[in-house]
Amino acid sequence: MILTTKFLNVNLSEITRPKIDLLSSILSVLGFGGLIYGSSQFSALSGSLFTLIMLISLIFVIWFAKRQFQLETPLLNLRVFAVHQFRLSVLILLCAYFLFMGMEVMMPMYTQQVLLISATTTGLILMPASIAQAIAAPVLGVLLDKKGGRWVLLPATFVLLISLILMWLLFDIQTSTLALSALFALMAMAVSAAITGETHGLNALDKPLHPHGTAVITTLNPIAAALGASIFVGVMNIGEHIGTFATPQAATLNGVHWSMTGAVAVATLACYFGLFIRRNVHELHG
Repeated sequence: MILTTKFLNVNLSEITRPKIDLLSSILSVLGFGGLIYGSSQFSALSGSLFTLIMLISLIFVIWFAKRQFQLETPLLNLRVFAVHQFRLSVLILLCAYFLFMGMEVMMPMYTQQVLLISATTTGLILMPASIAQAIAAPVLGVLLDKKGGRWVLLPATFVLLISLILMWLLFDIQTSTLALSALFALMAMAVSAAITGETHGLNALDKPLHPHGTAVITTLNPIAAALGASIFVGVMNIGEHIGTFATPQAATLNGVHWSMTGAVAVATLACYFGLFIRRNVHELHG
């Protein structure tokens, strides 16, 4: 906070005072909040109640989106999604946040309830991922500036998919903690590349749309992360209760495999989006 106050004292864009649309704010809370609540509780809710909550939440989200196109000053300018490269970058970014937060929640449950190792050891297993992200982020940023988004996002999605497939195959009652830590770090680096790729999406927008693109990304990222954490745990809980298992370890492991199957599916979707990443127009001219 001290460094920010001292050094970040130049406004890079014009400061405006837009009026906040109250109805849009209410619709966003009800819609996105309902989706997160429903996804976090779906393993405990009855099928009819879960369907009702998700349906009503989707109605609010659709109403919110439709209203943004009707307002002169929307709460979120969703017109940025008309730009193809921005749209693809955001979809990849959301998949990455969804997967990383889901895995970050599920991994401690797997290591402590299946491998039966301590919380301290679990922290040490996850720590290399944070170090890998810190090292990779500036390198990936330079690569994106020099080569364009395709050189970062496309490999990132494939590495993300491969690391999740390997973890899905590796997860057992006696998995090597070193292999587990290495694969999680590899996945974290792929996520870091996907996060770096948001610059590619913003670069695809005209400069006046940059604040709107940033607002959309910063709004959707925590929603994707919250959905990832809740859905991973919910699917895991369902997997634990389907079938007959000799031990609680085996039941939890089955739930983990259920979650990992969903993770691989989402990573495959991210790979599909990555195939369509292209250099932006100004990068081709530059």
